[in-house]
Amino acid sequence: HGIFWALVFMLMLKPWDENGTSLLQIARILINIAFYMLVVYINLGYLIPRFLNQKNFMTYVLLLLALVAVFTPIKVMLLYITYEEVDPREFLVMNQHTIFLLLFTIAGGSTVIKIISDWQRHQRDRKDLETQRMQSEIKFLKSQINPHFLFNSINTVYFLIEKNNTGAREALHKFSGMLRYQ
Repeated sequence: HGIFWALVFMLMLKPWDENGTSLLQIARILINIAFYMLVVYINLGYLIPRFLNQKNFMTYVLLLLALVAVFTPIKVMLLYITYEEVDPREFLVMNQHTIFLLLFTIAGGSTVIKIISDWQRHQRDRKDLETQRMQSEIKFLKSQINPHFLFNSINTVYFLIEKNNTGAREALHKFSGMLRYQ
């Protein structure tokens, strides 16, 4: 997450800007990133587990809209303070709906990413369980009587019948006991 937010900061910093970067520009970028992080982590840590995962979709959407609606004026006010010129201040106040939509889009994007990652993890877990089940079945089948052993035992009893009838009966009795055990 740290690497992702550092990349976002670097992209917002615009290193290709010819005029250079002032401390106020860096402050504005940090304010933007702070609000993006707040919305994303409140969404991931609280709203999704408590509402979306519990199949309470409407409550989730309403709370997400409320979260963004509360954070938008606070963000606009903090950005308003960082500008000294009048034009950017008016622009911020007039375009609160754009800031709202941007925050909501970022929160929605984090929801989509969370849903996709959960689905992938579920698929991976399901595949692992299937592999374990197949391995268990293979081990069970391997633990069964080996057909070669069965064939040899029957052959031995067959030849004992001609030579020693009593020994053949005992061998056949022991063999049937082993089969019952299996």
